[in-house]
Amino acid sequence: MKRIALFLTLTLLSGCAVMQKAVRSYPLHGFEDLVRIQKNPEAHADELYAFSGEVLWIREDLDTGATFQLYVEGFGSRAEGSTVLVEYPVRGGTVILEGHKVYVLGHPGKSHVYGTNTFGGTISTVPFTAVAYFDLTAGQTGWLLEQEDLYRAWSEGRMYKSPWGLKVREDETRTARK
Repeated sequence: MKRIALFLTLTLLSGCAVMQKAVRSYPLHGFEDLVRIQKNPEAHADELYAFSGEVLWIREDLDTGATFQLYVEGFGSRAEGSTVLVEYPVRGGTVILEGHKVYVLGHPGKSHVYGTNTFGGTISTVPFTAVAYFDLTAGQTGWLLEQEDLYRAWSEGRMYKSPWGLKVREDETRTARK
């Protein structure tokens, strides 16, 4: 009887270990990468970058998508240059809300956009067009329809960081094409 109880206990324990959900592995760039992009956006416009941070504000339009300001993690304060303006051009809305922590994958724009801060000062940032996101707060993902494979490679850790953006590992690309 003891052997049966021990066998059942070990079976349950090993089954629980196998049933654990796989942890996603999103490669992310840091604040230093954002500074490099902001100094020369045109040189980085065709590359993929991924950042994480807190959504400071968001505006959604069901016809054109969402625009939000992301405070990029890795900097001590919300100083000028530590945020990026993200445009996510998907109709229908997102689950992203102000205060949510998100990961964003996309392309920086080729030049700065200018605006006015709450104190009346002129500010500039490089806009970032998102092709995918993961909202950690809501536990939801989203991607442009034609970018699902790219999102999967990013979320499964099949991409690596380079000084010129994220790249899909060559061996993974060959495997995916077969």
